[in-house]
Amino acid sequence: MGMADTSLRDDVPARLEDSTAGRDDSNIKPAWKSMFAFTARGHLAVMIPAWISSMTAGVMKPTMAIFMGFIFDDIAEYVAGSSNYSSMIGNISKWCIILTGLGLGSCLANAGFFGLWLIFGESQAKLARERLFSGLLKREMEWYDLRKDGISPVLIRIQT
Repeated sequence: MGMADTSLRDDVPARLEDSTAGRDDSNIKPAWKSMFAFTARGHLAVMIPAWISSMTAGVMKPTMAIFMGFIFDDIAEYVAGSSNYSSMIGNISKWCIILTGLGLGSCLANAGFFGLWLIFGESQAKLARERLFSGLLKREMEWYDLRKDGISPVLIRIQT
């Protein structure tokens, strides 16, 4: 049900074994693709629209700046005397309607950007929690007793 790339999934048990053997893996630098270690095929239905809304939201601001430039061009033409007042007002009204549409589109794109990435992140976190919990359930009781940190060492310190 997961993605085709299993290199990270193969790496996770190895890191877990290293950490349980008492080795310190705090100096291991995570790879960029580790962000998607818990991505399942079902998450693509949210991730693809999230990418699209991100790109759309990113394009909106420069596009709005271009249309603002058209408004200032029309004002500059009027001030220079190459257009009359009514044509300037007509052109600026047209650009303002377009800017209003772009503003509404920007609100929708940013809402999609935030909402979809939030849903994707929560889906990732849920899958990570489920895998961690199932991995902890598979552990023998001896593994918990041999941990340096946790309840057992605290209980020993409290009782002595």
